[in-house]
Amino acid sequence: MQAFEDTWEWNDVSSRALNDFVESPDIPDRPKAALLGFEKLLGHSDMMAYLAMMAPRLIELHRVLKPSGSLYLHCDPTASHYLKLILDSVFGPDRFRSEIVWRRSNVHNKTTRQYGPIHDTIFFYTKGEDFYFQPGLRPHMRGYIREWFTGEDAKGPFRTNMLTGPGVRNGPSGKKWKNFDPTTVGRHWAIPKSLKPELPPEAAEWPTQQILDFLYDKGHIYIPRDGEGQPKYIQRISEGVPFQDIWAYQPYTQDTQHGIDECLDEDVRWLEHDSEKLGFPTQKPVGLLERIISTSTRPGEVVLDPFCGCGTTIAAAHKLKRRWVGIDGNRSHPGE
Repeated sequence: MQAFEDTWEWNDVSSRALNDFVESPDIPDRPKAALLGFEKLLGHSDMMAYLAMMAPRLIELHRVLKPSGSLYLHCDPTASHYLKLILDSVFGPDRFRSEIVWRRSNVHNKTTRQYGPIHDTIFFYTKGEDFYFQPGLRPHMRGYIREWFTGEDAKGPFRTNMLTGPGVRNGPSGKKWKNFDPTTVGRHWAIPKSLKPELPPEAAEWPTQQILDFLYDKGHIYIPRDGEGQPKYIQRISEGVPFQDIWAYQPYTQDTQHGIDECLDEDVRWLEHDSEKLGFPTQKPVGLLERIISTSTRPGEVVLDPFCGCGTTIAAAHKLKRRWVGIDGNRSHPGE
């Protein structure tokens, strides 16, 4: 199928869309004010036509989204700043969660006076405060393991790390333990998240000092032999690092990550000569959508892509056993 051409120009249709939007009694005041402000700033430009198309769709997406739902919007830097303001007006600035930078292509040797445009933006918003969010993991760098995990025992490499957090506390976390007083150095006891699975269920009722005793007896806490300095905990190599907000495939970086031979962020690499590429101008790699879907939905939940194009989101959702709805318009195949 011939791909839908993603271009916009100001015309009578755009003008009617803007007027209908600002005159509708069903549209909240803030999105109306945002679009009217853009009209003063941009005039009747092609960008204004695009925003007049997007605004009512974002209103509708917010309406149909579950209270626990999430929205991801992909765009390029040409329109990202305008779209973020519209999203703020629709969802509220406090519902903004992340701006993900995705490296979408290889090096550009452009002759124009600009840096090579190789990234797009993905905005992550939620409708409410109670939402599902379980980001996946990427491997640690092998250099990080070599530099920091210099100790080794029967359980493998380890490092010692801080067992205290900044700031003084007046409760049990600020009290002495084994003659060590964290208050004297302006800190307090802070049980690391990585050690909490080692604790029994009843530890939820224990004071901090009892938890420290338990972890020390199990060999998870290191105390300097000379008695100088603060105790530290023994940190093992974790399964990986949770997804951050830069998703950038780096070619030729094989053998740089711990426990894996693929390149950095290879699961979200751009589409170049891959068999996956279908010729759709804004096609995304399946791995990119798998990251998003697996982070913000559980199996069996619903994924909606209102601009589904060649169906990458649908393919990823189906693979991950989510229910899905895809919508798109194609001028070459009306009615399909």
